[in-house]
Amino acid sequence: MDRDAKNEVIVTISANRPYSKLWVYKQDVTGRLGAPYSIDTYDMPDVSRAQDLDNNGFLDLIVGHRGWYALGRYMQDTAGLAPTEILHEAPINGFMPDTFALGD
Repeated sequence: MDRDAKNEVIVTISANRPYSKLWVYKQDVTGRLGAPYSIDTYDMPDVSRAQDLDNNGFLDLIVGHRGWYALGRYMQDTAGLAPTEILHEAPINGFMPDTFALGD
């Protein structure tokens, strides 16, 4: 997510605010994961996917929020991943990893 050619690991902390978070683990030069930094997110984050949604060449992050009929997106640009989530209403109440996909 930070365009350093090393994949990050993003973990959803499924709770209600203020405890709901995204933890982002970055790799160091040896490939080990460092301590995470956190990003605030809406209640009960569950499944997440990364894809370039706006065709600017940077991966954006989509997060499903279980129990809230909501999808959140974090857009990325040259400054990095936006710290503010943009929420959208979703037609379903829960998200399972094998039923959550992004497409064109």
